[in-house]
Amino acid sequence: ATTKDIKDSLGKQWPQLSDKKRIKWIAKSLEQHKLYEEKMREFIQQHPEMNMTEEDIVKSTLTKAERQLKDKFDGRPDKPPS
Repeated sequence: ATTKDIKDSLGKQWPQLSDKKRIKWIAKSLEQHKLYEEKMREFIQQHPEMNMTEEDIVKSTLTKAERQLKDKFDGRPDKPPS
C-alpha cells in the first residue's frame, strides 16, 4: 500500500472514531508537536544562518474542529454567540 492509500484510509476512519478516542490521538499529536518545537529551537540556535524565527515553528497542527474538541475535554466553556 502506498502512503496515499494509507492516508486516505485513515482519513475515512477518523470521523468514525468516538470523541474519547479522537482526544487520545489529539493529545499524542500535541505531545509530538512539543518535541518537534524543542528540536527545532535547538536547530535554529545551531544554525543561525537559516534566518528562522520562533513564529516559523509554533504553528498549530490541529484543525478548528480538533481544537474545539480538545477545549471541550479540557473543560473550557463554549464561546457565546456573537
